[in-house]
This record gives sequence, C-alpha cells and structure tokens, in this order.
Amino acid sequence: MEIASTVTKLGQPCRNFNFLSVLSLVDPADGREKLVLSNYIGGGRGTLILIDVETREAEEIPLPGDAGAWAVAFDGGKYVVAGTNMTEGLVCRLDLTTRTWAKPLHNDKTTHHWNVAKGSDGYFYFTTYPTAEVLRYDVEKHELHSIGRPTGQPENFYSREISGAYPGWIVVTGGHAESFVSAWNLATETWEPVVTGDPSEHFSLPRKAEGDVLEVERDGVPEYYAFPDFRPIVKVNVAANDKQDSSSKAAWKHSTRLRNGRLAGVAGQEYFIENAEGENVYHRIPFDPPPTAIQRSLVRDANGDIWGPSSFGQTIFRYSVSEGTHWNSLAVCDKMGEVLGMVALNGRLFMASYVGGDHVIFDPKRPWDQRNNINPHTLKKVSERICRPQGGSTIGPDGAVWSGWRSKYGTYGGAISRVDPETYELQVWEDPIPEQTVMGVAADERYLYFTTNPSGEGVPMRHDPPGWFVVWSPQKGMVAKYEMAPGEATAGLVVQSGLVFIMQSDRLAVFDPVRKEFQEEIVLGGGCGTLVKLDAGILAAVCGQRLVWVDARQGTVIGEEPLETGASGTVVTADGRSFYFVVEMDFYHLQPPDFWNGRE
Repeated sequence: MEIASTVTKLGQPCRNFNFLSVLSLVDPADGREKLVLSNYIGGGRGTLILIDVETREAEEIPLPGDAGAWAVAFDGGKYVVAGTNMTEGLVCRLDLTTRTWAKPLHNDKTTHHWNVAKGSDGYFYFTTYPTAEVLRYDVEKHELHSIGRPTGQPENFYSREISGAYPGWIVVTGGHAESFVSAWNLATETWEPVVTGDPSEHFSLPRKAEGDVLEVERDGVPEYYAFPDFRPIVKVNVAANDKQDSSSKAAWKHSTRLRNGRLAGVAGQEYFIENAEGENVYHRIPFDPPPTAIQRSLVRDANGDIWGPSSFGQTIFRYSVSEGTHWNSLAVCDKMGEVLGMVALNGRLFMASYVGGDHVIFDPKRPWDQRNNINPHTLKKVSERICRPQGGSTIGPDGAVWSGWRSKYGTYGGAISRVDPETYELQVWEDPIPEQTVMGVAADERYLYFTTNPSGEGVPMRHDPPGWFVVWSPQKGMVAKYEMAPGEATAGLVVQSGLVFIMQSDRLAVFDPVRKEFQEEIVLGGGCGTLVKLDAGILAAVCGQRLVWVDARQGTVIGEEPLETGASGTVVTADGRSFYFVVEMDFYHLQPPDFWNGRE
C-alpha cells in the first residue's frame, strides 16, 4: 500500500542553558573580573558566556565546534583553553585580547574531554573518552600530544578526574572495566599505578594537596599514598594547604572563588554571586536561552498541550498546541542530568530523572519554587544503587506512576519504582531480574509489562545472559517472565488491541496476556527503534528513515513510507490519529492518511 503522510515542522520549543563548568578570571581586554560559564547546546554549537561580576553585563562567544566543553581553564594571562565533547573532541584556545580562536586541535578517536589541569611544567593536561588517553597541551605553541593511557586495562575507556597540584606529577582517575588512580611522572615521562578497584568503586581527588602525600577518596573514604612509590599510608596527618589547587575540582562543583574570596557559580539556569552577608544572590542570564535538543519522553496533558524534557540540563518545556507557543522551565531538581521518564496525571507532571535517581513532581498551576523543593518537589532518591530511569515511565493498572531504572555507574542492575499519585509514597523493587537494566515499561488494565537487558551504567556491555520480558502485578509482583534471545529485549513496547508489542531491531514480538504466550512475529525490516500507538489498533514503527504502519488487530504490515528526518520521542494527538515527534531540537507533527475509515 502506498502511504504519504504530511509532516509539518512546528519549530524549536525547547530552550535552555546547560552550564558544564565555571571559572573566574581577569579579562585582559578590559581588566575587569569575569565569570566564564561553559554552555552546552544539545544538537548545536556550545558557547562561552562571560559575565562581569559587578555590572552583570554578559557576552557570548561560540565555540569553534562541538556541543559544549566540560574542560575549561585559564592560563593566567590571555588564553582560555577548552576541551570539547560529544562528537568532535576538540582542544581549543581563545585569545581574550582579540576574542578569536586558534584553529582547533584534535587527537585521533577522542570525542570527549572530561577535565583539565595545569601541571607544574606549565602544560595543560586533558582527560578523555573513549581512549582514556591523557593529552598534553602547550598553550603558547598551541600543540597537542598524547602521553598515553594511564591504565593497562584495555576496556577502560575513561580517564576522568585530574590534578596537577603535586609538583612533578599529574594524577588521574578513571575506569570502566576497572576503576584506577595513576600518576604521570613529569621527570621520567612514565605512568605509575597508584591503586585499582572494582568498577563500582569511585575514586576522586581532593581539592587541596599536601607535600609528598597523595590523598585519594574511594567512595568518599580518604586513602593516603606516599610519593614516589605510592606505598599506602594507614594514618597520616595531612595539614590544610591554603594555596590554590590546580586541579579541576572546582569545575565539577560548578563554583569558583572571586578575587574578594566570595563564592560564585551556577545553579541550573541561573548564576549566583555571594554577597557580603554570605548569602548567594541569584541572577538570570541576561539574554534568551538557545534552542537545544529534546529528550524522547513527550507527554500530552489534559488540555492537549505537549510537555517534554531537554536532552541535557534538567529542564522541561510546554508546547501550546492551540497557540503554537512554548514555555521553558528552570532546572526541575538539584542534580545535573535530564528527565527520562514523564507522565501527565491529575493535572501534574510526574518525572523520573537521571543522574540522581530522582522522582520529581510539578504542578503547572502553582508558583515555581524549586530552590525550596516546593514546586517542583523532589521525592527521596529511588536507591543509592540506582541512577538512570532508562525504561521511562507509565501509568500502571493501579493508577500509580511506574518507572524502569538502571543501576549506578560501575554496576549492573536495575529497578522498577511506583509513586502513588495522591500520597507520593515511593516503593522500589531492585533487581527484579538480577543484574539487568529495565529498558521499557508499559501497562494495561491488569498488568505492568517491562523488558530488561544485561547492560549496565559505565561498564562493558554484556551479550550474555539474555534479556527478559516480564509480566508484573501491582498486587502480587512478578506473574511471569519470558527469556528473550540475546540482544532481543529492547526498550520500545506498547499495549494495543489487547496485545503487547515489543520493538526489536527488525521485527515486533507479540505477546497475548490472556494466553500468556507469544504469537507470530511481525517482520518490519532493520533499524527499528521507536514504536507509536495510535487509535483503533494502528501502530507506527520508526525504522531509521522509514515509517512502517502496522494493523495490530490483524498482525500485518499495512505499508511503509520514507521519513527522511527519522524520529526519536513521540506523542499522539488527542484524537489518536496523528502524532508529534522530535529530531534533535526540531519539533514536528505527522498526519497520516485516513487508516480509520470503517474502523472503530
């Protein structure tokens, strides 16, 4: 059957700032103290925003490439250096006297620069992904060289924190398959291992350094090692060091100290400067936030308006269908990251958020007061073992909000959670399938359904054991589980016409909840990901740049058509006969031909 839907681009309704790091400097162009905020723009090009700490006048300078930069530093003279991340992995140098960038540098295969520190040799050092190499940068000559990998474990893809606070040494943490701390000897130009640990353990470096003793925190507990052989020291009295630390820890905290000693930094969409009374005074950025990429979790509220989250930055937007206008929020919770699960219920938005493993509730009719945790209101953390709502959220058969989760970094595992929409009581079931992520959730009037796979957060992908499809009763717990072939159980699943349809890479698995058995699969062709449930038994499967239409009642493919844009997040219209979708920062409406003539 030949199909030709009408696709209309509606604009770019999602707008935010997303500050990855902050530093302060004296601008050589005018001698005034400035805050430098590194702004990430999903689907676009990141910027540096310079703000005068006294006049609050601001200036925006686009990066020469890439979506943003975690690793930003000042050389103390006229240069700002930035290591970008997401796709291009550039090392950039901005001359503040001319506001011009030198030609960006790139190390082969690097896509992310995590942090930067200045060594006692005067060079800057960057940590990276996915090679875990550490890069040495000469700011005067504008030259970049790799000093190799600080780990011998081939499946360690990350070098993360970095410090140049110890004269003669560069200290680095990282991991993936194995957590580690290593030190680069500037004199011998060799890597020296300090300590390794399980991938679930997190090593961090302190803000201050002291003499010939290296302090490392393992999951928040201090450990001490002696230079240069790094033998463990059980007890040591490490005196406070008042000198400025050259590590990048301040950037991770999103704050810095001004010349007068007062704290300044960023909090969500705002920046703050501490006043003489020690109170943080918050300010909005004095120009409009840019369009940014949209996360997949779109929902429609009772008024027909569309809500969705930014892909990064912990903000949400509302698109008015009747007026074609949009509104964007401040950050919905304290933790950095993004909303991955969203449900509109009883006039409120129920959200599940990464990276803190948070449930957040927002009432659009009430005044905004996130800073005091009033509206939006963050419930308690799902679990100390959980961080990402990979499976999204849905309304269960009991009317509660159910979400699917993945475990914290360095571990395998997952969870499902339930939030009572009236009392806000939170219940959590960890590892319903041991050491597996909950990848997707759906529900009918009787059961919750979810899929799992053996992936984890920040650990190597496993292809064995297989994933599972689970039938879950809110009253009784697990009713049944069905083993899927390795790699089969994926995120997209919907309930349609009394059946559960599970999206797989090239087909739909079909489960009958009454008979508790799988039916004949529906072959779609390769590259499929997103599954859309429309009215009267119609499904749409987004398969790369193809849109495949399925009659769920008959278990057959109606036909397909090209969809050049592709699609990620989707939400159907109120009548169930068309849908909205997003691609990066662009928002579209798709109106299919009339499949519904004669269907009820």
